[in-house]
Amino acid sequence: MSTAVPAAGAADAGGKVSDALARVEKDLAALWASPDEGSGQAKVRAAMINLVVVAPDGDPSALRVATDRFTESHPGRVFFVSLDMRAEPWALRHEVSAACRADGGQVVCSDRLELAFGSMVASRAQSLVAALSLPEVPTVVECRPGAARALIAALAPGADRLVVDSGNTSWKGIGEILQLARGKLGAGHGPGIADRQYLREQGWRRLLAEAFDAAPAATRAIRRVEVTCTPGGTTGTGAPGNHPSTLLVAWLAARLGWQLESADRARDAAGRPVQLARAEEERNDVGRGAIVSIRIDAELDGAPMQVSVARGETPWLVRWETTGAQRRGGQHSLAREDEVRVLVEAVDSHAARGPGAASPGREAGATRSATFDAVYAETARVAQELAAMLAA
Repeated sequence: MSTAVPAAGAADAGGKVSDALARVEKDLAALWASPDEGSGQAKVRAAMINLVVVAPDGDPSALRVATDRFTESHPGRVFFVSLDMRAEPWALRHEVSAACRADGGQVVCSDRLELAFGSMVASRAQSLVAALSLPEVPTVVECRPGAARALIAALAPGADRLVVDSGNTSWKGIGEILQLARGKLGAGHGPGIADRQYLREQGWRRLLAEAFDAAPAATRAIRRVEVTCTPGGTTGTGAPGNHPSTLLVAWLAARLGWQLESADRARDAAGRPVQLARAEEERNDVGRGAIVSIRIDAELDGAPMQVSVARGETPWLVRWETTGAQRRGGQHSLAREDEVRVLVEAVDSHAARGPGAASPGREAGATRSATFDAVYAETARVAQELAAMLAA
């Protein structure tokens, strides 16, 4: 169920957004004052989050479908923010609507605000979004591929959490976004970061860690890593300059203290060489640039040990196995690809750091979230370095 109130206008040439803000607030008031079109019942608000989706200008229908599913579990206010280069420089086009569902005899709604800025008012996006955001709930800003850098620069520093996607954005672009988010605030400050691709690959990281659980000393004696992916070349799932193996290799290097020497070679924490290899395998049951297997040659107490984590005939069933100095194995199912689930995980990985009263459980959650952010930040730094070497 949904209702919409389209409208358009302009911010004044002096740079104030008060008139535009008043128009949007008026339309929001009218939206909430009107009964639900399907049932005739009054709308009830549930508020957990402000989600700001910064996207290229265009029809946001597909984004609406995804965010409507998202707000079923994380209700609140959703902003679709874009830069309209065809509009007058001072123009601001807006539309308000609601996504509603029946829940316990009530009609529970989340509202949506579509804001298309002209080029001269893009820098004021943060002040408008902040004024319209629901109070006392976190604000998450998602940077979609192709989103205008001017809008990201305006909105990212004010976010509680920033969501990016290195599967569809180059590592150079990711670095620029992180700099935009943190550059204005100084080192050590800025929003927490979640990467959709990093979350898509978390099943592989967990299985790899499980394979080494009984032999942690072998992680300090890795000699070769080979990541096999489906063909996608350096485009991965769509990002120029990103090889699909980059993120996983960067995670290993960051966690184990490796120093990159080239795209094909690193030095471990003891200064010994580690070979970095990439391979391709055709598979019709998974997408382009998807990981097929990870194979590692290591040593345990001076004896060779091999670790393999690989998809089986059923693409979502992955088996891990160690051979040589230690023989163990197991298999697990990877989570099915669902981009709404990925977004939920991106938001929830930071939820404990949002507004609210302190508690031991909340503090523990905040610690886990800070650790997650720190691990990803170092992984992203290494990934940018490795991507530049691959592109050289």
